[in-house]
Amino acid sequence: MGELQPESNGSDRFSGWGMCEMLCIQPEINRKRFYRIEVLQGLFSPMVIRSWGRIGCRIREKVFFHEDMSSALASANKLYQRKVKRGYQESSIDGGVAVRSTQVQHKTLSRKRATPNNEPMLPF
Repeated sequence: MGELQPESNGSDRFSGWGMCEMLCIQPEINRKRFYRIEVLQGLFSPMVIRSWGRIGCRIREKVFFHEDMSSALASANKLYQRKVKRGYQESSIDGGVAVRSTQVQHKTLSRKRATPNNEPMLPF
């Protein structure tokens, strides 16, 4: 099955399935945030998953289902542009990253004080 890809104007971050992690670290105002955008194939339609929060704290997540791939890509690229305007920068994969995917994913949260119950808080 061939998926039709929308035309890209060159400034779009997403052109197919993928993930992007972004950081906004400003120590002078005590801001240490991350944002992740994922475009994935759902069971029946494409979906965009947004994950965000303060580094080392509770992770928030929203899932949006789309009718077709072009609307999912448009939504993901719009989110990406909005976050870049707010000061987020894409983190590199090969080192020097403050947030690793293992720190952000698969946390089980306790209901009391919303802290991860399977490992200590990160020092960020």
